[in-house]
Amino acid sequence: MGDPELQQEFLAEIRALEESRAGVPFVFRPSEAFYLLALLQLALRHPGVNRDAPGAGKFGYELARNIESRLCRTPAMAEVARQGWEDPA
Repeated sequence: MGDPELQQEFLAEIRALEESRAGVPFVFRPSEAFYLLALLQLALRHPGVNRDAPGAGKFGYELARNIESRLCRTPAMAEVARQGWEDPA
């Protein structure tokens, strides 16, 4: 966000929503939840995530682990999810 005015408006809107305790519920099909887990695993590998946005990195990691614990209860799914945490290099 390069526009300081837009950034201030955005922050004010987010704060107002959080103060109202507004929730943002989602319902995913199992395949969609796994796609989200894989995307989070990939994003969390980016070196800047924890350096530049540690709160976002922590939230992303907790969300990914939450999806994994709820979804990956069978051997093959658990193994594919586990491999997603490994460094491919």
